Amino acid sequence: MSDRSEKTSIFGRLLKRSTEPTPAQSSTSPIIDSVRTPSPQIPSVERVQESDEDTFDDSFSPRNLDEEPEEEPLTSNILEENEVLDTPRLDSKKVDDGRFSWVLYPKDIKNPGKYEDLQKDYTDVLLHIHNEFFDGIQLIVNRSFNKHFNVGHQIHLGQTMDPEEPPASYNFQTTYLKSGSLLTGRINTEGTLLARWHQDITKWLQLRVSSQLSALESQSMLDIEFNLKGADWYAQFKQQEKGLSRFTYSQALSRRWAAGVEGVYLQPRDETVMSATIKGEIGPDYKGIFTARIANVPTLELGYTHNLSSYFKIATSLMFAVAADEDGQPGLMGMYNVGYQYRLAPITTVRGTISSSKVVTLMLEEQISDSLAAIFCGQINYSQNQYKFGLGLQLMFNP
Repeated sequence: MSDRSEKTSIFGRLLKRSTEPTPAQSSTSPIIDSVRTPSPQIPSVERVQESDEDTFDDSFSPRNLDEEPEEEPLTSNILEENEVLDTPRLDSKKVDDGRFSWVLYPKDIKNPGKYEDLQKDYTDVLLHIHNEFFDGIQLIVNRSFNKHFNVGHQIHLGQTMDPEEPPASYNFQTTYLKSGSLLTGRINTEGTLLARWHQDITKWLQLRVSSQLSALESQSMLDIEFNLKGADWYAQFKQQEKGLSRFTYSQALSRRWAAGVEGVYLQPRDETVMSATIKGEIGPDYKGIFTARIANVPTLELGYTHNLSSYFKIATSLMFAVAADEDGQPGLMGMYNVGYQYRLAPITTVRGTISSSKVVTLMLEEQISDSLAAIFCGQINYSQNQYKFGLGLQLMFNP
C-alpha cells in the first residue's frame, strides 16, 4: 500500500460514515481525500499545468487519466494562478509611524491559488507518482477532431492503486471546450457515468457542476461549486447533495508567503473539520519552499521542496497524527515520504519516491514523438513482499 493510502486511511476513519464514496484520486488535502467528489478511473484530457482537484487541454494526457480537471487553462477569462496582477498597490517600501514598522505589499504580489495548491510544490513530486501508478498494461487512444472537441479511449489490464477497481476495464470520454465553457462526460464498463460543466460567469467568478450516476445509489451524487478569485486571494464554496459543505480561503501575505484555511461540515454526522496551511519561499535565492498544515483531526503535516536546478528538484514530507492503535488506545503516529523529480528533457521525466511504509516507486514518462508516448513504472513493497510493474502507451491523433 502506498504511503498516500496510509494518509487517507487516517481521515477515512473519521469520515467513514459519510455518504460520500471514496475518491479514485488523491487531492493534496488529506481531509478532502476522504470527503471529496468521487471520480471513476476514466481518462481525462491533458492538463496544461499539474494541482485537489483540478485541467483540460485540446489533447489527452498519457498519464493524467483520472484526475479532476483544473479550471484555469480551460477558462480563458479567469486569471492564471501565478499571474502577476496589475493592481493599484503601493510600491514596496518601509513605513514607520513611531509605534510600528512594516513593509507594504509590492504591486506584483501573486495570487496564491486554491487552498490545496499551497501544498502543490511537494505533493506534485511525492503524490503524482502514486496517483498515476498502475500495474499491468494500459493503452490509450486519443482523437482530436478540432480545437474544441476530442474523444479518448482507455483499455487497462491489471490493477491500479485502488484495490476496488476491476482488473480489466474500458473507459470512454468526450470533451467540449470553448470560450470559458467546458463540458465533459465519462463512462466505464461498470456503467458509471460522470458529467461535468464548468462555466465562467464573470472574470472573477466560476461555476462548476458535476454529477455522477452509478448502479450503486451510494455512489450517485450531485455537486455544485463556486470559485471566486481576487487580486491576492482565492475562495471556494462547494455543496454536495448528500450533506457535505466545504469552504476554503487562501490569501497572499507577501510576495513569498501565503496562508489559507479550510472548513468541512458533514451534515449527516453534524461534524466539522477545520485546517490551516501556510507556505513560504525560504533559503538562498528562495529555492526552498516550506509548507505547514495543521487540522483539528488532529494532524500536523510538514513539507519541503528544494529546486536544485531548473530540471531537478527533491521533496520530503512528514506527518504526525493521533490515531488508535491495535488495542483501541489513541497514540501518536508518524509517516514520511522522500522523492525526486528529474527532467532529462522537455519530453522525458523521471520520478521516484521512498515512504516510511517501505514502498519504493519509480516512473519514467517518455514522449517518443508527437503522436506516441510511453510510461514505464515499477513499485516494490518490502513490508508486504509485493512487486508491481506497468507499461503504458498512448496514441494521439490530431487534425
